[in-house]
Amino acid sequence: MAKRNLQLLLVSGSIDQVAFATSATVPGGMKEGSSRPNLERHPSFIVFAISSLIALAFSVTSTVSFLSILTSRYHQKDFRRDLPRKLLWALTSLFISLAAMLNMMVC
Repeated sequence: MAKRNLQLLLVSGSIDQVAFATSATVPGGMKEGSSRPNLERHPSFIVFAISSLIALAFSVTSTVSFLSILTSRYHQKDFRRDLPRKLLWALTSLFISLAAMLNMMVC
């Protein structure tokens, strides 16, 4: 369980890096003499910006969730209730961030 969780943590960390890099850059560049993006009025730019923000938020959430699973205590009641709930939340966040990244790269 810990080995699989560590692998998922590495995947989530790499998604964090890509999501942060895409949310920190502006596609199309900036206008000369202004601090506004060139593609500010295009609908695809707005979809890109929102998808990038969603991907970043959910990938950081999944990374924190996987870290909390790794550092949690291992008692019998944890395996019954807490651990599956944390794992489900972390995997759901990871898949949402992957879907947002896919949407971001397509637009």
